[in-house]
Amino acid sequence: KSHIYLAENIQTGKQYAAKVYNKSHLMCHNIGSEEPPITALQREIDIMAAITHKYSISISEIIEDELSNSLIILSPFAKQGTLQSYYKSHNLNEINIAVCFYQIAQAICYMHSLQIVHRNITPDNILVFSNILFRISNYSDSTIILTQPDGKLKDIVGETAFLSPEECSKKPFFPKPSDVWS
Repeated sequence: KSHIYLAENIQTGKQYAAKVYNKSHLMCHNIGSEEPPITALQREIDIMAAITHKYSISISEIIEDELSNSLIILSPFAKQGTLQSYYKSHNLNEINIAVCFYQIAQAICYMHSLQIVHRNITPDNILVFSNILFRISNYSDSTIILTQPDGKLKDIVGETAFLSPEECSKKPFFPKPSDVWS
């Protein structure tokens, strides 16, 4: 579990999103989980470090704060928030929606070329930097498919409303088309 805060570099004035993890909680094993949270976080960090696409959020810096026993991941800050909140408060026209769709599709295509599947593409995981700049974020459910690039997955993660029909069938499914469905 993490908390997200707005952070500012006092020397440059640049703002960042700071995703803060309690290191003690990262070492605990969750009931019913096959892996400790630190393993999942390390996978998320590896994925964020591998992604260098202009329409994807990447890591700006990682800080280990011994005083607060925290691990902090800094990434670009989206002043406009998520697509979910932005859509509710702004009138998006057809052009803005087409731009968003194109940019997120480009980001997903890039991720898939690296054998990474996002697995939780929702309006809450698309950040709005302006009405013509959108970036995909939150790689906590993402997976790197190394053994079989077009292999199937069995486990289901992500928000129910955005799961593909194949995922809902509870049978092994192809994850790349499921990302596209979302």
